[in-house]
Amino acid sequence: MELSTDVGATLHIEPDDTPKAGEVTEIWFALTRKGGQSIPLAACDCALAVYATPAEAQPILEPPLNPVSAEGYADIPGAQFTFPTVGAYELVLTGQPQTEKDFAPFELRFDVLVAAGSALKSPTQPEAQSKNPSDNGSETIASSADLTLPSDQRSPRLIALITGGAIALLAMGIVLWRRRSQ
Repeated sequence: MELSTDVGATLHIEPDDTPKAGEVTEIWFALTRKGGQSIPLAACDCALAVYATPAEAQPILEPPLNPVSAEGYADIPGAQFTFPTVGAYELVLTGQPQTEKDFAPFELRFDVLVAAGSALKSPTQPEAQSKNPSDNGSETIASSADLTLPSDQRSPRLIALITGGAIALLAMGIVLWRRRSQ
């Protein structure tokens, strides 16, 4: 869970919170105000940017956000896109309220580790908006040498263990945040 002034969000990644390079990834953000009230996408002028890490100056993807309903949340921000290669990425969700004083503008950052997957893109993958207008709609991708994990970190079991630990910490953070907000 990531927190801003009065907005918090938990990132969920399908399938199984383990994105795979070259495969369509569905993500959604359980976006809430202090006190736990959900923030629907219609109430937020939100944007998502995907950065390769180490920190790149420009996002490699800016997928459009769509309303998603999942796990008791209705119409929260979600997106579908493909991580180009194995490695570390940073997702940056920014937003401001559609109506003044609904909540403070925010910027939330999420670190994501992408595992090995198929090398082929799904033909049904929606196209993400490219930041570079001269590339005719193609995605800008950082060098795969910059994004490759050391061989001892490629194990799917290790990635699952790290992801599971991160989910447990996020769940504890949500509980503590909600208790503190009450």
